Amino acid sequence: MRAVLANPRLPLWQTTAVGLSILLAYGLVSSAWAGTIVVLLAGGALVLVLTVWLPPQIFVAASLALLVTFQLSAEHPFVFGGIRPFVPGDILLYTSDLLIVFVIVRALAPHPRRAVDWSILDIPTAVALGLWALMMIMAAARGYQAGTPTESLARLGDQVVYYPILAWGFVRVLRERGVSATLVGKALAATALAFVAYTAFERLTHQRFEDPNAATGHLGSVVTAHGITLHRDYGFYSAYDLYGLAALAAISYLLFAGRPAGPILPVAGIFLGASALTLVRGVVFGMLVGVVLLTLLAFRTRRPDRRQTQRLLPLAGLLAVVVVLFSSISPSSARGMAERFLPGLTPQSQASVQTAQYRQQALSFGFHEANARPFGNGLASNVASAQGLAEAGFLAHSAWATMLDYTGWAGVLAFLSSVFLLIRRSTRLPDGPGWLKPFFVAAFALLLVEGFGSDSIVGQPWVLGEAALVIGLRFGLADLDG
Repeated sequence: MRAVLANPRLPLWQTTAVGLSILLAYGLVSSAWAGTIVVLLAGGALVLVLTVWLPPQIFVAASLALLVTFQLSAEHPFVFGGIRPFVPGDILLYTSDLLIVFVIVRALAPHPRRAVDWSILDIPTAVALGLWALMMIMAAARGYQAGTPTESLARLGDQVVYYPILAWGFVRVLRERGVSATLVGKALAATALAFVAYTAFERLTHQRFEDPNAATGHLGSVVTAHGITLHRDYGFYSAYDLYGLAALAAISYLLFAGRPAGPILPVAGIFLGASALTLVRGVVFGMLVGVVLLTLLAFRTRRPDRRQTQRLLPLAGLLAVVVVLFSSISPSSARGMAERFLPGLTPQSQASVQTAQYRQQALSFGFHEANARPFGNGLASNVASAQGLAEAGFLAHSAWATMLDYTGWAGVLAFLSSVFLLIRRSTRLPDGPGWLKPFFVAAFALLLVEGFGSDSIVGQPWVLGEAALVIGLRFGLADLDG
């Protein structure tokens, strides 16, 4: 404190923060109209100041938290009047949209950054990404010609904005001088654990986010073949993907970090358990595919270290103990979870069978549309389908059906080529932290598998942001050691 008082020139951010705080206080005690304007302006400016000033690991962790709490924003979006004549309808903004602004501001801030002698995109990867973006632009143009409102086009095609801007921004943030890969990993792990703890608190206090009397939308409950209702609407539904991604990161660290397991064992167990309790098959099955890939990569290293794969044995033992205890404490819930994740080996409820059939119909719908129109119908749900059938809500339940309908086979091939070439490019760049390269592969496996059960990778803003963060971590920390 004495050092600060002795310094006649306070740092700019401190002076700005004090001034904005005074404006906020003034706004809170002013008249309603003037106070609202002042609070919005001062609050927004204060957020931008913090965006520039926060340490990079805290900024990245805060960005993750903003994505995971998307559910709150979806329930209470910012509504603005249209920008006529371009956008005649209302504009809905979510916190994920504001995150794009924060990331751009931070990426353009004049922080000193590390220089690397390689580029993220080689020519094949850049061409594939360019073709995918072109497919999306063509789909938007067809949707506009079909009469889709401009504000709807912007929302339907937000993937072409989220992926490149957020990935670029996160790479810029993680290239700042003084960034520590260890501190970034710890900040993200602490954020994920905080959301798991919040979900556990909600379970213990029986605070559910879904209205049991709602006429539509029954995400929060799963009915088993024995008539038992399992609830999963605790915490945030927009946190479900985080648990699976965090579990894969922990297991990758366990296998490839080259350090003693230490506390990573119980952390991995916590994230695996949190993923299972979501009862979301797409996330859990995708996570299992990711775990298999990580195990195969551990065996395929040039100099396989038995200690790598042997580290999975304590984790398997820990999970076995947890499963036994859980089965003893709540046998009905354990049977319900086994039914949920072993569909071919256990009896299924009528609702589960109907849901699976519906998703198969969604994928079949997408196949037929793409076969009839190889470049898709465009970004418009009201366009007459090639089959003369209504879309019937299929697109919200399958990312692959969505891509097939909007961009056809051309768009799907461009998207898959972009993902494959990004992974290929990752294998040819410096490893960075030893666990990050294999995690990059496993994370995309989870996201691609999850796409068979929801529109996650093309239509859920929090998933788009988390995928962009995975890209940012891989290429932003590639020149650092773990």
